[in-house]
Amino acid sequence: MKITVAIDDAEITAQLAALAGRTRDLTPAMKRIGQAVRTSVIRNFEAGGRPAKWAPSQRVKKKGGKTLVKSHRLVNSITARAYPNRAEVGTNVVYAAIQQLGGTVRHGARTQTLAFKKKGGFLGRKAAGKRRTAVRVAFARIGARDTTIPARPFLLVQDEDWAQIRDEIARYLVRR
Repeated sequence: MKITVAIDDAEITAQLAALAGRTRDLTPAMKRIGQAVRTSVIRNFEAGGRPAKWAPSQRVKKKGGKTLVKSHRLVNSITARAYPNRAEVGTNVVYAAIQQLGGTVRHGARTQTLAFKKKGGFLGRKAAGKRRTAVRVAFARIGARDTTIPARPFLLVQDEDWAQIRDEIARYLVRR
């Protein structure tokens, strides 16, 4: 007696080949993942820090407002880029690293120009750029000082984002 078993695995082989091809270039999935993480980073700014609130800046303590969003320059600079094997979310703003990681900024000694203009019998301080209209100009020597900036990590992937990241990869890999 002879038993012959034939396995027609052409469909499975084709699906595995398609899956292998999709794993070589994950750019479409990485684009969606990058945008999801970028959206989450923007929510970090809106919340004033997540999961923990950021330490308030000196400006916020004195004048109010929100830390890291006075001009919205930093939050508006957050970009996402997709590549075949990764997504990158970041910023090109120079001061972003000190805000993200914290640290000490050393300010050297300097001379400050003060321009004054007479107003109603009193001398009022004017911006240094107004020297042409100033009645009197003075120079102030400002000594060296250090400013310590606490870490305010804004480039964070939140725990709730990981489920969406996994879903995007799975959706991309199993699509037909």
